[in-house]
Amino acid sequence: MDKLEFCKLGGYDFQKLVNIFLTKQMGFNIQFYGGTKDRGRDAYFKGEAKLVPNEEIWSGTWIFQAKFRDFLRRGENEMRKEIINTLEDELKKIIKKYEEECDIYIYFTNIDLTQNDITKMDEIAEKFEISHFQVFHFPHFELFLSQYENIKWQFPRLLDISDLEHIYNKEINERAIAIMEEIKENMEVFANTEIFSKSIDVINEYNFVILYGPPKMGKTMIGNALCFLKIREGFEVYEINTPSDFLKIYKQSEKQIFFCDDIFGSIVYDENISKLWIKDFSKIQRKLDKNHLSVWTTRSLIFQETFQQTRLDEYEKVIESEKVYVNVSDLTIIEKAHILYNHLKYSKEMDNIKPRLIEHLIQIKYDIINHQNYSPEAINKLCKFIIPRIDTNIEINELQKLILEYLNKPEEAIIRDFNNLEQTHKYFLLILFSFGSRIEKTLLEKKFNRLSDLFGINLLGLFDSVMDILNGTYIKLIKRETEPIIFFSHPSIMDVIFEIWKSDVSVQKFFFKLGGSYILRENLKRDSINNDDKNDLLNSIFENEIFEEIASCLWIISESKSRIIDRNDIAIICEKLNQKFFQKYKNYALNFVSILQFIKKHKSMMKDLSWLIELMDYSIEHFFDFFRNFNEEDLFNILELIKDCIPDKFSHFIRESPDKLDSIVDLLDGLKSMVIISDRQLNEPLDEEENNVRVAEIANPIIEKYNYLLEEYDFYVGTIDIDLDDKYKDYFDERDYEEFRQLQKFKQTEDQKEKETIDFMFRDLRD
Repeated sequence: MDKLEFCKLGGYDFQKLVNIFLTKQMGFNIQFYGGTKDRGRDAYFKGEAKLVPNEEIWSGTWIFQAKFRDFLRRGENEMRKEIINTLEDELKKIIKKYEEECDIYIYFTNIDLTQNDITKMDEIAEKFEISHFQVFHFPHFELFLSQYENIKWQFPRLLDISDLEHIYNKEINERAIAIMEEIKENMEVFANTEIFSKSIDVINEYNFVILYGPPKMGKTMIGNALCFLKIREGFEVYEINTPSDFLKIYKQSEKQIFFCDDIFGSIVYDENISKLWIKDFSKIQRKLDKNHLSVWTTRSLIFQETFQQTRLDEYEKVIESEKVYVNVSDLTIIEKAHILYNHLKYSKEMDNIKPRLIEHLIQIKYDIINHQNYSPEAINKLCKFIIPRIDTNIEINELQKLILEYLNKPEEAIIRDFNNLEQTHKYFLLILFSFGSRIEKTLLEKKFNRLSDLFGINLLGLFDSVMDILNGTYIKLIKRETEPIIFFSHPSIMDVIFEIWKSDVSVQKFFFKLGGSYILRENLKRDSINNDDKNDLLNSIFENEIFEEIASCLWIISESKSRIIDRNDIAIICEKLNQKFFQKYKNYALNFVSILQFIKKHKSMMKDLSWLIELMDYSIEHFFDFFRNFNEEDLFNILELIKDCIPDKFSHFIRESPDKLDSIVDLLDGLKSMVIISDRQLNEPLDEEENNVRVAEIANPIIEKYNYLLEEYDFYVGTIDIDLDDKYKDYFDERDYEEFRQLQKFKQTEDQKEKETIDFMFRDLRD
């Protein structure tokens, strides 16, 4: 059973939960209203009804009270005492309020009361001659939510995020570990909305959802929340960037959810990556089922351009049901308030904000909620960048002016913030931008330190201190077992740098010399570029001496149809791909796939390809040295590409080196003898039959590839003799969700009720 965190709900969400509880247990809706200083909400009903788990029907005047207590601040024992000590006064006030006898009094609280507490409450209720007095507290809600699992989807904050590491497979790739950290951070401030509820419905029905909309609307956060809920159902989450990521990670026998953020480009349309996705779209769609889900996000304009520039329109009928539009115009005023409330209460940057400033923010909340430029990301930046830097002694009118200035032109505030950064901090962010996505710390640091060679700027020894200052605001740092990775805290920061890049000639010159895969890709979209700038850009590919960036840049060039890169440019690049290059980077041997794809396309311009034999020999010989980050399929890709590039030399090498074939046989036999761990906490393996099935699913397709590639050399390795199709014939039948497919939606449309609800929501910020 999930560990539930009722204390994190807040009064507003707790009242929503009580409302759903009553709807399910009584069979009809009881609407709560009002709101007192102690965060109580009450409801009134006159008639007869049965309140499960009671068997008998009770008749008379019903009064319901929902009392939320934030015991993290004052302690649960203190909250228990307060509930008992205030009950008598509550009963006096509530009965007087309705000016008639109270026959049935139902008291709801998120606190875990003891039996002694409930006995004392019963004794107090007896003084008022109440026919039926009943308390529902923590255990009742815990049992209720265990019976109706889907209700938890409406309250992600209920689910404890602190123990994700314990329920998650530690052996997954490290990009998945990074997204787990991002999910944990986003779930701290996540607020449920109708858009999120619709996204849940879509992914449950179609196993796939595309979240599209304008920038800064919260698409990534909704995607993170979907992944979080599925993790709690036993899924493993993988962040992917390309179709090959999906196809490589996909396992038929596992529950997997694949998340791809900004799938067709982060800031502008990315032609190369989009065409790859469209090429494999139908193949990926066929693999999705109830245990294999996929979440994509994309900006509206990029999504539209993808339809115009690719064959995505062929799948328009399929996509129409699977897309969810994410836009602030579809948020209710209560949802906007809830997003602001969660950020004010739970953002770590708000931890040290003084009560006086919080009180001012509560008073001007409607100025923020109703502002025309309101967006989830604007609220995120407000609580992350703006408010923490405000003088706590500021007067309310000055605070109001400052926040409205920010909301009137939110991008200007971030650009101004960027321009006010120290120069070393700007360099750090510009270098990170040049990579275009998350990057390992050592690679970023290497490029950071190279500025002294490129521009005569001495930054040696400053990297860690700059990183620490920017971490949590402009960037995020995720620690991994092998190597920390660094990325922008939100794509909108890339938007800001992109705008500066377009308008500032000095930044443009800086990027031509600095280079980077993202800088190259964006420049290849231009109609023209002067030769000096182009030469600087192409020279940077090799001069930065970052293998990962070299491989990425060559892949971009090989896939691009840009006329900017001519035959002379290709010839210069081909000249650099030689024996010396291989010796310098041979420890990256199994990462040469992108480089080999470039060579395959331009092999007629290569002067010497004999070193590819050394690459193949080294890859086979040292395969187990790379095994931590690569697998047998990576080696296969290397061999297949080398065979395509130099078929005669490949054939001669294989025939003259039978020991290499023996090595491949050994590694494939080793693959067949894997033991898969089922319970990673107890280190318990699967039973033998299930282990064979799982290993066959992984090993057989790879073995068959090798057998086909090396067939002419009398190479053969037997596959594991299991009929996987028969084994999984009924494995993925759709689960029967009987309970609560259509949850009661909590809506209030009248202005006064909305204001009353929002005021109630914000009251516990004053604690």
